[in-house]
Amino acid sequence: MAELKSKSSENGSQERIDALCEELEAFKTFLVEVKKDESIWMNGFKKVHTQLKTAKNSPEGDFIHNESLWLVAKTCTAITSLRHYFEMYPRNEMKLRKNREEIRTSTTIVDIVCENGSEWVRVINMTAKRAMWEFVNAGYGAVYSDSEEDEDDEDDFDDPTGLVAQAKCLLQASKLVLHRGKHPRIRFVLPRFHMDEVKALNLGDARLITRAFDRLRALGIIIETSGPSPPYSPSIGDVLHSMTSPDLSTVTSTLNIDTTILLAMVSDISHGTVDVEEWHHDFVKAQIEREQHVKLLPSHVWPICGSRKLICAREAFDMMHTITKNIGTDTEKARATLLFNSPTTELTQEERLVRIQKLSEYDVPKGWSLPIDIVNVDLPGMLAQLPAATKTQVFDACSRSHGQPVTKDVPVNASVFLYGWVHNFTTLTSNDEMRKVIADIILRKDDQEGPDIWSLTCPRSLVGKEKNAHVKDGYGQQVMRPISVRTK
Repeated sequence: MAELKSKSSENGSQERIDALCEELEAFKTFLVEVKKDESIWMNGFKKVHTQLKTAKNSPEGDFIHNESLWLVAKTCTAITSLRHYFEMYPRNEMKLRKNREEIRTSTTIVDIVCENGSEWVRVINMTAKRAMWEFVNAGYGAVYSDSEEDEDDEDDFDDPTGLVAQAKCLLQASKLVLHRGKHPRIRFVLPRFHMDEVKALNLGDARLITRAFDRLRALGIIIETSGPSPPYSPSIGDVLHSMTSPDLSTVTSTLNIDTTILLAMVSDISHGTVDVEEWHHDFVKAQIEREQHVKLLPSHVWPICGSRKLICAREAFDMMHTITKNIGTDTEKARATLLFNSPTTELTQEERLVRIQKLSEYDVPKGWSLPIDIVNVDLPGMLAQLPAATKTQVFDACSRSHGQPVTKDVPVNASVFLYGWVHNFTTLTSNDEMRKVIADIILRKDDQEGPDIWSLTCPRSLVGKEKNAHVKDGYGQQVMRPISVRTK
């Protein structure tokens, strides 16, 4: 698709509106094809699309912002939402804010949430001339004192552009959010702000703007301005996948696998068509239905695994082995055997993949790094390496299973998540409940990072056999009927 060009005439403006609507329609169609229409389209894109379709009756500023928003969005990866409001205060404080004005001033908006949530982007259509006008209007004038004393006293620097104030609101909100153990980074994109115009100003005026930007960078804000030429707008067909696909470059080269993912790797549900039986629990029936629309292994698990080295805690392996032994079908037991080294059978990676391929309707990736290494976990030693302020709380939380008391045995969740945390490995799981519990504990501690947890929202159970239809999956969810297999 041709680059979107700014035109001053009414016909030109309508052409720009039509071009943007056409690209959004293509984006929507693609989302439907990849089964992400609900999760992404409804999170802001639909509203922007509606605003563009009625742009002729809307203020010009709304269209300019939406146009800039879309142009920037096309350069982002793994977008989860547009124009998303985040709370600036903890939930217990937000509940005390009743009237509309209190609620309005307690939230801040993020234009683009991308990188699966690890980056927040604010699109600001301010120009250099507008910024300078704000300074003049605030009484700074063209005369600027550039003494070291003034530069060092940041508290006395009142930024009339509002950029610093916006940054502080976003930073405050970001402290209440953890994505893979870290707070989101914040990026300001100013597509109409040309630094060449700043350089053309007199020294005092230029230093005012420079100081405002320096203040933003000191707060940790990434700033992107534009050059003299219009920003390049890539063809929508070239960026559809990058806009919606996760960035896997930040996943560690060694991937820590928990029981929920091990079960997903061996489950019949994950490897093709499974007929629904009357004795199947509703939980299993729902998974069979979902697999018809979203293939868990090809769409999520295998891409993250890539050719990375795969490891799992001894406790995670033992639980998977116990569950599979008790209720697994013959094919599920066969896959479980192929995932790990056996003392009686030595297979190469290629031989394992060939055998798993015979047990799967999907194309098993040739780079899947099998076997998975089993690691022995020194829990006391790991606890000694964790931050003192949180290690006891996190250990206790990981040692409980759906409110059950701490067990005497080494708990599976503690072994899995604490091992990944101490060794700085990404942990792959579908135990999103435990991820949230750990995040809540970390968030109560200022400026502390937590474990890198990549959580999939697609739990997976074994199909099991009718006579053994009494099991829980790897993180405590009942999948058929009560059983004696216990999770820790």
